[in-house]
Amino acid sequence: MNAKTKKRTVAENGDTGEDSVLATMVSNGEDLGPMVRLAFETGKPDSLLQQLRNLVRKKEVEIEELCKLHYEEFIVAVDELRGVLVDAEELKTELSSDNYRLQQVGSALLMKLEELIESYSIKKNVTEAIKMSKHCFQVLDLCVKCNHHVSEGRFYPALKAVDLIEKVYLQNIPVRTVKMLIEKRLPVLKSHIEKKVCSEVNEWLVHIRSAAKDIGQTAIGYAKAARQREEDMLARQRKAEEQSCLGLEDFTYMLDVKKLMKILFKSYFIVEDRVFRTAGGLLSPTELETMWETAVAKVTQVLGQQFLHMDAASHFLLVKDYVSLFGATLRQYGYNVAPVLETLNSSRDKYHELLLVECRQQITDILATDTCEQMVMKKEADYQGNVLLFHLQTSDIMPAFPYIAPFSSMVPECCRIVRTFIKDSVNYLSYGAQMNYFDFVRKYLDKLLIDVLNEVILKTITSGSTTVAQAMQIAANIAVLERACDYFLQHAAQQCGIPVRSIDRPQSGLAAKVVLKTSRDAAYLALLSLVNSKLDEFMSLTVNVNWTSDETTQHGNDYINEVLIYLDTVLSTAQQILPLDALYKVGCGALEHISNSIVGVFLSDSVKRFNVNPVVTINHDLKALETFADERVHSTDCMTYTKMGASALA
Repeated sequence: MNAKTKKRTVAENGDTGEDSVLATMVSNGEDLGPMVRLAFETGKPDSLLQQLRNLVRKKEVEIEELCKLHYEEFIVAVDELRGVLVDAEELKTELSSDNYRLQQVGSALLMKLEELIESYSIKKNVTEAIKMSKHCFQVLDLCVKCNHHVSEGRFYPALKAVDLIEKVYLQNIPVRTVKMLIEKRLPVLKSHIEKKVCSEVNEWLVHIRSAAKDIGQTAIGYAKAARQREEDMLARQRKAEEQSCLGLEDFTYMLDVKKLMKILFKSYFIVEDRVFRTAGGLLSPTELETMWETAVAKVTQVLGQQFLHMDAASHFLLVKDYVSLFGATLRQYGYNVAPVLETLNSSRDKYHELLLVECRQQITDILATDTCEQMVMKKEADYQGNVLLFHLQTSDIMPAFPYIAPFSSMVPECCRIVRTFIKDSVNYLSYGAQMNYFDFVRKYLDKLLIDVLNEVILKTITSGSTTVAQAMQIAANIAVLERACDYFLQHAAQQCGIPVRSIDRPQSGLAAKVVLKTSRDAAYLALLSLVNSKLDEFMSLTVNVNWTSDETTQHGNDYINEVLIYLDTVLSTAQQILPLDALYKVGCGALEHISNSIVGVFLSDSVKRFNVNPVVTINHDLKALETFADERVHSTDCMTYTKMGASALA
């Protein structure tokens, strides 16, 4: 072995330059063709062959050395390869077994899947069949109803059913046979109905012709009865005239209003007008006009004097009714009654002043007897008479009974007073010289709501004797009355014969609505003041806090529990009757007051020094307030309660 090595070493050391070139070309993979061709051309192929043999021997030596170097690794790789082959055979066997089991399980699942797909297909077909059946059932049900209406002679609902079938159902009938049958029968049915209706109309016309005589006699009887009523009224007027004075001498004031009306309704000028028109030349137009002007001047003077001494609005209204009837009667004969009616207009302010005095007394009595408790309505009739009548409902859905309203009994009672006031105002202003009197009604309505209702409510609020519950209910009542202002204006317009759409403009609203809103804010402030006063009683317990305590507690002070209980009671009640903005104001104001109270305690002279332990306890109090505010936010749709109590000490 050593000899061979030495021999190879000598051979390697004896490499010529040509051998090196040849080895380089073989290593680089170059083409040896040119060198072989050159060797044969020069006649030295043996030399080239020897060089190639030397190169082969050299490479064999290199390969042998490389094999010796990697022999052990090769043996290990071969062993690992044999192990891999064995593992591959085992894996192949396992895969074959698993594939067999998978095929068995998959076949069963595939059958189930096919059954499931078939079931889904059946379900889809059944669903479509049910849908088609429902549609066909609806159409056929309408057809049955239509036939029933026709058989009973009720052709209008039958035509409505036919029209519904044509416009809604006919184009969507899924069964072609049913659709074609209905399309074929509808024209026949319409023709049948048309013939029957024409026949009945002809019969009705024949009946009307036969009953025309009776109808005429009945109409004549009604007209005769109406004329008789007019004659009875004229007879009473004549009787009153006979009992009154014959001249137009000066009048003295008497509380008997009817005696004054006897004078006003004299038929003297009716007779004069008849004489003037029938007895030509007996009376001249100038003489009649002069007498009328003198009488009008005297009547207006007497009316003015009597109005000055009247102290009851009902007397004004009674006189106005007679005077307006007097004017309407004489106006038919061509007399100018405008000065007489103008006397009524000149007294409307005093009439409304008396009416306002009566309303003030009524409203004062109502508020004095009001319990300031939410009104309970046990029946639908109560709901209609106290809520729907005045448009006080917040929803169009009829509530369940018994129904607890957010307002007390004073709200519907005051609404009835306002409604009566509107009626009395319209009764006085109607049939006068002023044709369009809606503006006057609105002015006096504003006066009632502002100068009477609002003042009485404010007086109650500022009386100092109201409790928190009463102040809260009064604030809720004001909010409802503010909402009722739109109804009052609409009702006044309806009473005056004004279209409601003409008052829907913002500038046409009542000024009282703004005033009531201001009063509502004042009520909220009064309510908040009462709540804060009660909170001050609880916050006064902070004097018991030990500001130099050495103990650390995980809970707040005792007073905070009473504060939270009181706030929960107040806000729970407020949530039921107050609007959300008011609930927000009360909640924020109370929390802010508590915050200021806590800050005030820290800044007061009574606290000389303190350590961290009571501050931590105060922090627990603030966290309890924050938790309470967060719970209130989640329990209502109200905007977020402010956390001023925490932020003030943050």
